[in-house]
Amino acid sequence: MAIFQIHFVHQTQEPDYRNSVQAEIDLSLLIPDMRYALKAKYPEDREEIWRDIVYGSVVQLQSRQYPGVYLHSFNQMNPGGSRQQQVGGYAYPDLNTHWIVIRADLDEDEPQEIPSRIQYLKNGDYLRFRHVPTRRCLHSHNWRTYTDPNNKQMNEVTAYGQFDFDGDANDWWMVETVDPSTRKTIVTVDEQDREPVRALETSFRLRHVELGCYLTASDSVLPETWGQGRNEIICRTEASVTPKSIWRITMNDHDYCNARAVMCNGKRTDI
Repeated sequence: MAIFQIHFVHQTQEPDYRNSVQAEIDLSLLIPDMRYALKAKYPEDREEIWRDIVYGSVVQLQSRQYPGVYLHSFNQMNPGGSRQQQVGGYAYPDLNTHWIVIRADLDEDEPQEIPSRIQYLKNGDYLRFRHVPTRRCLHSHNWRTYTDPNNKQMNEVTAYGQFDFDGDANDWWMVETVDPSTRKTIVTVDEQDREPVRALETSFRLRHVELGCYLTASDSVLPETWGQGRNEIICRTEASVTPKSIWRITMNDHDYCNARAVMCNGKRTDI
């Protein structure tokens, strides 16, 4: 029993992928796409995460202004407007900042949130973000915001859906990659040339498919009584390409791996 205990204790320890020879051998057995995603070049004091975003990943989105806010929701409804579930910008990451990346339209061939094969999120994709704790999807519609109810350029952002109703087309967003140095949208005509979205590396905007507005972290602060002092998140039409409307993914976890993979819960990024 003592020998088995020692065996299992050591078996649960994750190898050091920067120094372990066996770990390098393990990585060489992975399919190429997964192997490159697992390679790490992070400083010692930084947490390592998956590099490639795939459908079914659980992510955190942070706005690029300083200090950035995390896209946050929790199971409480707006007291006004559409009275749908609140979405705000929170200063710190927690469970309520976790969202699942899923395709906008789950068809009969891939009806699950986690597809049967690895599918990378790419520039120009249509997708939805499902809130992990409440299962509602990031949503916008032609309702005015709480802090500026007369401004027709600012649309309310909520989380929408029920256990027996999976939302509607107002949950659809399109990824538009942004060059952070020029703040210009990267447009790729050929679908085969579209670049994948990568954690920490890729800056992007989220354009609402129905309204054409962009997900934006507002400077306005929601009341402490019901909004917990979070920044208001809006969907702004004709939004300038500024850090407030630019996002990046700062956490990326995925529970599913290809059957040939030897690691399913690794947290590595090539950055």
